Amino acid sequence: MMRASVPRFETDFPNLDSIGTFISTHNFNRGKYTYDAASDTLDLDFSPEPVDAANHLVERLNQAAGGKLLSSDTSITGHQLGGACMGTVCDLEGRVAGHPHLYVVDAALLPGSSASVNPALTVAAIAERCMERIIATDLEE
Repeated sequence: MMRASVPRFETDFPNLDSIGTFISTHNFNRGKYTYDAASDTLDLDFSPEPVDAANHLVERLNQAAGGKLLSSDTSITGHQLGGACMGTVCDLEGRVAGHPHLYVVDAALLPGSSASVNPALTVAAIAERCMERIIATDLEE
């Protein structure tokens, strides 16, 4: 959980008498995509568990300090990681398993959570390490 600027905050709260809080949950049951071939559509079904956990935290804070929950919005994300993680989809150098000369060297390579901290420098450092190793071992002269 962190204090963060919220899009439209000054529009929604012109008196500036509120504090916006961004809550990020780390839950392995995040939801799933389903594809309907008959209609050629893709649907994203979010799991309610992360939202329920965030709402529970806000309710506890509001009981202790006052306040109220105005909305829960799962459409806001921050510092996305994963998708082609080291040790699952890729090796430690970002090589995609089973696909020679295909590499991932961005935030998709990192598993887990950045604990609501901007991971830009971590992503840059890992990408640089991957590129040094890829250049040293994969490129033919």
